[in-house]
Amino acid sequence: MSEESFEDDRVLLQRIASVSPKDMIKDFLFIELGAKSVEYDEGVVDRILHNQKEALVFIAKKAVLTSQQKAVMLDFISNPEKMKEDDLHLLKWYEERVYSTSPYDEKRLKESRKYLQRNLSTHGNEYLLKLTDNLHYEELNEDRMILLVLCTS
Repeated sequence: MSEESFEDDRVLLQRIASVSPKDMIKDFLFIELGAKSVEYDEGVVDRILHNQKEALVFIAKKAVLTSQQKAVMLDFISNPEKMKEDDLHLLKWYEERVYSTSPYDEKRLKESRKYLQRNLSTHGNEYLLKLTDNLHYEELNEDRMILLVLCTS
């Protein structure tokens, strides 16, 4: 879905609703844990969905998550249909209460883009570091680049 372009939030919600719970878990495992970590064995999804003990061992060994996050992940795997329903419910709640009330001002967006471009060209890496606030200036080198993208849609 990350390569797809959605017209609006409702189209995104419809697309998410069309994804099977098994595919949601598979995507989560391969994206969040990495194919190397999962050893790109698609059969692992079937095994952990049908065997609670295997799921527990898999999560304990492979998932770099807090204990609470591991418990939530195990809950998701133990009932994928409910996980999907909960996920959609949360996204719909967010869409109704937060996203729909967010003002969209084309003029402000253009001003923000100009401001960002001006500061990046004037101050370069120092300004980028202020935006990201996660690196020290001496750590920034050519091997480590951050791409800052401004979404306009």
